[in-house]
Amino acid sequence: MHTIVLRLDAGFAHLADERAWSPAQSVEARADGSVEVRFRAVALWPVEAEVLRRGGNVHVVEPPELVEAVRAAARRILNGNAS
Repeated sequence: MHTIVLRLDAGFAHLADERAWSPAQSVEARADGSVEVRFRAVALWPVEAEVLRRGGNVHVVEPPELVEAVRAAARRILNGNAS
């Protein structure tokens, strides 16, 4: 089980209320208007896909392996999906 922490930019903070990442998620508002969503997940790939779908407006804070997975996927996209 992984503890996931995502930071949603201020313009996307409403997603924390509209999209349940997990039934037991917690949401913390930040001074800059962004929010941090914390939840637990068994698999990382569905979270990775959802983060990538948001085009840079959702940032992975934890866990480090999810941070790297999103970075690697973004690099592949920028490089024309080269393996």
